[in-house]
Amino acid sequence: VALTFWWEETGRQIRVQGDVEPIDDAEADRFFAERNRDSQIVSCVSKQGALFVNSESMIEAYEALNLTTAPIQRPADWIGYRIKPLRIEFLQFSKTRFHDRTLYERCASGWKITKLQP
Repeated sequence: VALTFWWEETGRQIRVQGDVEPIDDAEADRFFAERNRDSQIVSCVSKQGALFVNSESMIEAYEALNLTTAPIQRPADWIGYRIKPLRIEFLQFSKTRFHDRTLYERCASGWKITKLQP
């Protein structure tokens, strides 16, 4: 997997590449419990990414669940993933186009640090 974070205001970018694995149920439960109640309820009544056909039924389900005082349980399909980074590149853009690029690569002894050409 690869992730890129770009901050236009500072001209900086970070790219992380690595292996991905799902987190276990106990860790997913802990992360879900740390979310605010509204976010928990929406996660229970919404099928994220599915077509939005009827908002009324979703709002009704939200309101019904919001009336309960019991803790909201994590839906079975609410999971998380962990990235085990293998490469991390820090990039500082420059107006001269001579960007400063520093690459960290995981190796047997830890992290190897190298500079890359722009």
